[in-house]
Amino acid sequence: MEHMQVPVVQTTTKTVVSAPRSFVPGPPAQARAHTAVVQTATKTIVSAPRPAPTGLVGPNFEVPLQKGVEKLSPGEVCELLQKGQCCLIDVRGDDRASGYIEGAVHEPTSFQAPLLNRVPELVKKFGNEKLVIFHCQYSLHRGPQSANWYRQQAPPTQRVAVLEGGFRGWEGQRLPVVREKLMDAHGQAKADVYALSMGRRVAGAGA
Repeated sequence: MEHMQVPVVQTTTKTVVSAPRSFVPGPPAQARAHTAVVQTATKTIVSAPRPAPTGLVGPNFEVPLQKGVEKLSPGEVCELLQKGQCCLIDVRGDDRASGYIEGAVHEPTSFQAPLLNRVPELVKKFGNEKLVIFHCQYSLHRGPQSANWYRQQAPPTQRVAVLEGGFRGWEGQRLPVVREKLMDAHGQAKADVYALSMGRRVAGAGA
């Protein structure tokens, strides 16, 4: 079996990952694409398919968006970020270790410490933004719930939205993501289990 060499380049930039388009199990080891890894002083750039979580699907329960909360596609949000026309808020907790979107502000929410308690503070902090977008791992529970909470207290002229598909949806469109450290398939699966469990608790749907 022939093995292609993996190029390694020294740089000082942060991790940017070109993500896979879908979450189906990967091909056998002998058929998998080779990975280009760029080691940096603090982070790693990966241009290769992420190991797919095993057997995870979205739950039946999804938090409905209130009136005045939009849903924007990953492509739309990416363009807005590049133009500096939005504020993207990542409300994940431990599952953020699976990767994050560069430029997103981290404001975690959990069952124990819901974002609801900090909404007045966030409205003061981001009240001058024309558009505030929330997301979690899949934007099924925590992202929509946080957007709803924020919408209730935000200025009426401010747009509030949710990133469709969340981080995984963004990643599935092969848009760049940042990883502080590489995570194998088991770690990614654990992050998704945590995301769906915590999300359902935050949304009041049980663990």
